[in-house]
Amino acid sequence: MGTTQARKQPQPVHYDVEDDDEQLYVTRMPSSARRYKSAPPMHSDTLDGPMTQKGVLIQRRRSSLNTQSTHGIASNAVTTPTTETLPKQKRFPTVPVLVGMVIMVLLVMSLSALLSWWQVYQDDLHYGRPRTFQMDAVVGHGDSQSNPTHFIFLNLHRHVEIIEIPGGD
Repeated sequence: MGTTQARKQPQPVHYDVEDDDEQLYVTRMPSSARRYKSAPPMHSDTLDGPMTQKGVLIQRRRSSLNTQSTHGIASNAVTTPTTETLPKQKRFPTVPVLVGMVIMVLLVMSLSALLSWWQVYQDDLHYGRPRTFQMDAVVGHGDSQSNPTHFIFLNLHRHVEIIEIPGGD
């Protein structure tokens, strides 16, 4: 019972698409400039020129009930440009920064004046006004350890006076 098998030859598969796809599509050379709106032709910007167009019926939408004829002339009138409100640009807050700087300078100056006044007030409590300082010392002008010489130092606006009261008196 010998069976012989015959080997089938491979059949090429035929696809439904053509190999010449590049001929089907029209392409253009790439450019680096992107045009979002094409510029209108120069001859259609004004209404001063003579009207050379022949009457053309402007097609309306199907939803429109009445078809209107514009007597064959399409309007080239320039519509008023719609002004869009641009988003407000964020600017650097110059005025508030300058006002803050002036306030800081005034604050530093007033704090400095307050601290200076406080120091003078503390010196007035400690030394009095005019500035005075007293001490007793034995200097050898007829004084002794039991009766020392008394000194008074006065400082009035950087004018210094020293008063000596001898110890023997």
